[in-house]
Amino acid sequence: MPLIRNLARRPAPALVAALAGAALAATASIATPTASGHAVPFADIYLVRPDGTHLHRITHGADEEDLTSDPAWSSDGKKLAFVTGEEPAYISSIKPDGSTRIRLGGGKLQGFRPNWSPDTRRLLFIAVQGGIFIARGDGSNPRPFRTGKASYDKPSWSPDGKRILFMRQGRDTRWHLYVMDADGRNARALTHSRSSDADPAWSRDGRRIAFARQRRGWWYLFVMNADGTHLARLRTGRGSATQPTWSSDGRRLAYVVQRGDSTSIWVLNLRSQLRRRLTPPTMIAYEPTWQPRGAEIAFVAKRHP
Repeated sequence: MPLIRNLARRPAPALVAALAGAALAATASIATPTASGHAVPFADIYLVRPDGTHLHRITHGADEEDLTSDPAWSSDGKKLAFVTGEEPAYISSIKPDGSTRIRLGGGKLQGFRPNWSPDTRRLLFIAVQGGIFIARGDGSNPRPFRTGKASYDKPSWSPDGKRILFMRQGRDTRWHLYVMDADGRNARALTHSRSSDADPAWSRDGRRIAFARQRRGWWYLFVMNADGTHLARLRTGRGSATQPTWSSDGRRLAYVVQRGDSTSIWVLNLRSQLRRRLTPPTMIAYEPTWQPRGAEIAFVAKRHP
């Protein structure tokens, strides 16, 4: 069983595949692997093409302050926002060639789940103290956007910038998907499942949403219209499937598959229903994000020692 980093201290943990081999609980987060001594490598951000070629690493963590998670592309595909460290956790950006690595907000922006607006002028994120916050695109001037007693996670702008998709935890501890106007008004639930829904992802045209739903201890991928109608389950193969991300043409999804201690990135062709594993067995891989109008998928991974 791989060692994992405990993210229970995060204010709004996402419901995604754990690396411990057990079924997820409603308060579990996908856990970034923690090094044990000097033999186990730290998690880093990698890039790979959808056909599995040109796999390469763009960050090179050396200690716990350099642990990486939550990669998210800018809409032009020219940079990635991501999180480094654990306590505190800082939001940074980096170019896909590994250059120009910058801590946002003058090196002071702390939080998780960064997501740029389509024009990159604004940045949504989950604050360390909880709630959805918003900042300028460079991480300056952070302020509360949606806070309160409820827990929130995975905020993201629609491709046209007019709506924001997010997860909210109900009083029954289950997570559900919500959407609201870009100004924070008119929030409404998109899902009303008896279990938990997680990892919502906009299609590039903003017409569909992919997400993961828990059923009897397993996770499955679903797609629905952006208004919550026409729900359909996808055929993702054996194991729990979570963390979907769309290709720019809307014809494929990359996602995470967990089978026992194995956690890998796969791609599903929505038309042919053919599936392809992208990451090798030597990796524990998760948090994929497909480059907009680009040819690469970024993800977080560690290699087996």
